[in-house]
Amino acid sequence: MSITNVSTFGSLQTLLQNMNVVQTDLNNDSEEVSSGLKGQTFDAINGSVEQFTSLNAQVARLQDYQQNNSVVVSQLNTTNTVLGQIEQVATNVKGLIAAQTSGTTSVASFQQQIQANLSSIAGSLNTTFEGNYIFGGTKNDTPPVTTPVPATVQTGVPDASYYMGSSQDSTIRISDNQTIPNSIRADDPSFQQIIAGINEAMQASASNNTAQLQDAENLVSTGIQGVIALQSTANANIVTVQNVDTQSQTLQTYYQGLTTSISQSDVVSLSTQVAQDQSVLEATYSTFARISSLSLVNYLK
Repeated sequence: MSITNVSTFGSLQTLLQNMNVVQTDLNNDSEEVSSGLKGQTFDAINGSVEQFTSLNAQVARLQDYQQNNSVVVSQLNTTNTVLGQIEQVATNVKGLIAAQTSGTTSVASFQQQIQANLSSIAGSLNTTFEGNYIFGGTKNDTPPVTTPVPATVQTGVPDASYYMGSSQDSTIRISDNQTIPNSIRADDPSFQQIIAGINEAMQASASNNTAQLQDAENLVSTGIQGVIALQSTANANIVTVQNVDTQSQTLQTYYQGLTTSISQSDVVSLSTQVAQDQSVLEATYSTFARISSLSLVNYLK
């Protein structure tokens, strides 16, 4: 349209500027309502970019911990299951020794059964989780227990001559400020006692040494109590990890709420604003049309 009426030029220019502003606001608000976001770039959250980035990084870190801790709990559950199996085998050994002490089983049968139980315990202590030996401390790439299990250096005296793992416990970080041991080593005194008791029982049965058989049974009994204590430790670690995860999930939800408040729009308020902008724009179009139709003659009337 060509502007021929000098008197209307200034008014038209002002109206055009106002229309452009309202149209831009309307487009931006409509996009926010559609996406639920203040914008598609960091410019839309100017002044909060650093906070937004930091919160997202913290959420990602918490999610990593939760994923890793899920694996930790699975490993601890595996450890606990194995400990339960060892406890059952050791309890069976204790019963066999008691029967041998009373003379109700033959020496050959007793030694065959008790040797099988020793092999079972060794196999349990060489259990792997995701390809790693879980009872070898920080040395998890080789079996921690030699098979067949060698006899103790001194009969009736527990030792770790069978152990080939590390002397250091394996630990894992479950949060920014907390680590726990995620394994139990096969050289724990409870395992040494059970193995020493089995070796002593085998030697004692060959010579029918009742006193040694009773000592062997006592060693196994003490070892069983130690294994039960280890189960309690594993259970306590599981509870610790689960509690940390619960706190982590709560914190993650909080951080995600903050990022939402920074990046997302108030759709209800924006919808109202869109309606207002549309009304203003329609009124501006109407005014623009009326002014455009005016001429110098209209002003002189």
